[in-house]
Amino acid sequence: MATIVTGEMYQKVDGQLFELKRQIRQPNGYPFDPQLLSAGLQELIEGCFGSRQQQQVTTHPSFKVSETNLSEAIKQAEKFAKKILGVAGGLDLKKKFGFPEDLPWQNVMVIYDPGTLNNRDAVQKAIKDQGIDEWEETDVMNYSGSEATGQPTLHIIENSLRPSLDTMNKSPDMLMETGRIWLTLRRYALAFGLRYLVLKDYLDPETWTWCPNNRLPSGDVARGGWRPYSSQVKFFRSSSSFRCSGVGARSAIPVPLAP
Repeated sequence: MATIVTGEMYQKVDGQLFELKRQIRQPNGYPFDPQLLSAGLQELIEGCFGSRQQQQVTTHPSFKVSETNLSEAIKQAEKFAKKILGVAGGLDLKKKFGFPEDLPWQNVMVIYDPGTLNNRDAVQKAIKDQGIDEWEETDVMNYSGSEATGQPTLHIIENSLRPSLDTMNKSPDMLMETGRIWLTLRRYALAFGLRYLVLKDYLDPETWTWCPNNRLPSGDVARGGWRPYSSQVKFFRSSSSFRCSGVGARSAIPVPLAP
């Protein structure tokens, strides 16, 4: 869904573009690095607007579970599963899964996948059924890993609007080389819906999240984010080698089923 730019916003953007053209046409030369300008313009063309919002890297030690919000996050995940995903019966995630004693983040989200949802089901239940508009450049069922897992899974991620800073400006291929486990498209949809249910806000309002494992036969990789200009969750695809300062990924800690 495109947005028609009119009125004061049109005048402002048009004026900014005119000023940029004036600068690069100066007889005495452009006052900044033209290569950086070209790279920045390409990012804007791709819809990557997150560069100026990047924060300083903060390294934390591991946190004992008692120092985190894990217990509350589990309750929120159970509520989401019952109310939004329609999971019936008494769901006790603490008994069902063997949670770790330490976590790398204090503020976490618990992403529970009952195992019966494919990508389409997750987008429908977690996003659309909550009244959130959604748009797909390519059908989410066309990506690898789109089918239901067949058994319940649970992952813990950092509860943050944006991906981890250390993943920004890394291509999906680079991210896969790290050996880390990344949030998939289906679990991203679940995380998006969970965050909305609890806090009534949206993941990635200024950034994008790669789903490095979810690829098309062409090799393109899925990325998702909230676009305020159209009030939509959007799922795009990009080359597996594409890098952008406004795109990162979300590390996911898998939690095994209890013995």
